[in-house]
Amino acid sequence: MAGHQFLTAARPNRPARRQALIGTSLLAIAATLATATTVDSPERLGKRIYRQAIAVDGGPVRAIVQGDVSLPAGAGACASCHRRSGIGIAEGGYSRSLNLTSPALFAPNKRPPLRPAYDKSTLLRAVVAGIAADGRALDPLMPRYQLTATDADALFAYLQTLGRSPAPGVTDEEIELATVIADSASAEERLAVEKVTAQYVALKNGGSRREADRAAAAQHAYGQSRDRAFRHWNFRIWRLHGPASTWREQLDAYYEANPPFALLSGAAGDDWAGVHEFCEAREIPCILPLADAPEGHRRDFYPLYFSRGVALEAEVTAAHASARLSQMQETLLVYVDDARGRAALGAFKERWPTAQQASLVVRSIAPGRVVTAKQWRDWLRAGVSQQVVAWVDPESLAALAIASPGYTLHDIYTTAAFTRWDHDLPDSLLPLIRHVHPYSLPGSDTRAFPREVMWLRRYGLSHLAAVPAGKVLFACHVVGEALADMESNFYRDYLLETLEHTLDGTQMTTVYPITTLGPDQRTLARGAFVVGVSLAAGNPQVGRREWIEP
Repeated sequence: MAGHQFLTAARPNRPARRQALIGTSLLAIAATLATATTVDSPERLGKRIYRQAIAVDGGPVRAIVQGDVSLPAGAGACASCHRRSGIGIAEGGYSRSLNLTSPALFAPNKRPPLRPAYDKSTLLRAVVAGIAADGRALDPLMPRYQLTATDADALFAYLQTLGRSPAPGVTDEEIELATVIADSASAEERLAVEKVTAQYVALKNGGSRREADRAAAAQHAYGQSRDRAFRHWNFRIWRLHGPASTWREQLDAYYEANPPFALLSGAAGDDWAGVHEFCEAREIPCILPLADAPEGHRRDFYPLYFSRGVALEAEVTAAHASARLSQMQETLLVYVDDARGRAALGAFKERWPTAQQASLVVRSIAPGRVVTAKQWRDWLRAGVSQQVVAWVDPESLAALAIASPGYTLHDIYTTAAFTRWDHDLPDSLLPLIRHVHPYSLPGSDTRAFPREVMWLRRYGLSHLAAVPAGKVLFACHVVGEALADMESNFYRDYLLETLEHTLDGTQMTTVYPITTLGPDQRTLARGAFVVGVSLAAGNPQVGRREWIEP
């Protein structure tokens, strides 16, 4: 599908077999167009055709490209190239799938290639026969669809609505944004979201009057005049109280009172899944909250995350530990039996090789309990070389240090989700430690995030925890850039599509060492470092390191 254009002239001499197929399709549609009906909303059914290539009857929409190449079922979805927003994307650096939003499609094109406005009949001809509104042939990579009359009606109905008006929360001068802070989030995360967003929004709004002037000379990537779009931010905090089972009602009430264009950052502890589901149902972009991407939601579109969090760190641990495990060794995994611990255990087991299952011993402790030295001695095996995966609190690690003499420990794995490498690790265990660290590594001066720390210090926020504050600051920066780059195309889907380009190899600093984002991908981090830790002048220092992408 890469490289097709909806309104680009094609090569002549199309194969006769394709011509016959197109003629048959057009005759079939014309014969039944007047009498076709649907039992569901045509717009909703057309939306499904556009996004998933699923026909009104529930079967796949068939299509051919390059004259006679049949596409696999579902592969011809319009959104694959024109994206959900309909605005399209640049492909291969030289071509672009063109704008299919209603204002563009059903109005004359006054820039080359010139063409009249599409109507229902000419749009149908373009989709089925590959002939543009001005009579030119479209590129052969533009699929020629085999549509029934009801399919054609539904797709036309949806395209009439696509991009017809900006999303809720946007005016010519202002844009509504919100963040979610739940009582269940940790105090340091709540404070980071509240203080960093407040400071960033104040700075952003304070400079808004000059932004347009400063950007006036900027040029669009395709040579057109670039109109960077700036709006005053109306920013609200949605505070969630009580059990997570009551949050949906609270979120709906906030939304009805002031529907935002997007949610920015946010914190809800281990219960973010409910906010995720709300955003997906309401089709609201939710940009980089302080939460792990929920497992089982990888196909969802609207929430965007930094990482899969504990699951990613557990997979990195399993990949590294299993590669170092010999036949005569055993792996002891100890975790806290809570939501985060169970999520980590599930991801670890899924990545752990089947051939090594017999060597894995798992022990759990109740939330709030500390593993004692006696308990460690009961679990460790004399005369057996062991790896230990310790997803426990600092007191339990201190007890392991007491219990470990007399046992043959080969590696001790800790992860950032459960352990601070610069604070929680007993000195006597450091030669054995292999710490899974998803963030940027500290420099020789032990500072991991110098630019973020400098920004926080400048605005009197250096008391905030560095990792959550750095994440919130990055979320603010990327949303600010994306909103300015949208050229007044304020559609929620287009915000996420813009972020896919903004975040793919961005030069903006973040607490993560590598941030990439492809089409429809919704996590930035793909891996983590496995590092050794040593003491230098009495302070922990990162030594050896490996980057693992499981």
